[in-house]
Amino acid sequence: MAYDQNEIYRLAGEFVTKNSGKFTGKQFASQWGRIRAIAMESNDWTDLHNQLFEGPDKEKNIKGGYLKHGIAQEKWEERGRCNLLYNFLKDNKSKDFKFLQQLVINLAAEMAKKSK
Repeated sequence: MAYDQNEIYRLAGEFVTKNSGKFTGKQFASQWGRIRAIAMESNDWTDLHNQLFEGPDKEKNIKGGYLKHGIAQEKWEERGRCNLLYNFLKDNKSKDFKFLQQLVINLAAEMAKKSK
């Protein structure tokens, strides 16, 4: 299924306009870079979701997704940042995964620029 690049730009632009003020500082710029890399490496929604949002499970020796452990978790839990991204992705997950993947890649690149 083909995806509409203009729709990707529109959706990413709306997120950036509404939320960029919540993600300021060089630390966020590098974290958006990592989110972009995760999106590029992901094979489907489940893979992307798990790599970003899966909760840690010590019994199963799962450290958790990128935004759910370490320094990233602390910063992303503040002010509902993690939920903002999660809800944005969830709202668009019914689209073709290639569309969603390109949306995350574009969004992360734009947010990294705004975060600096």
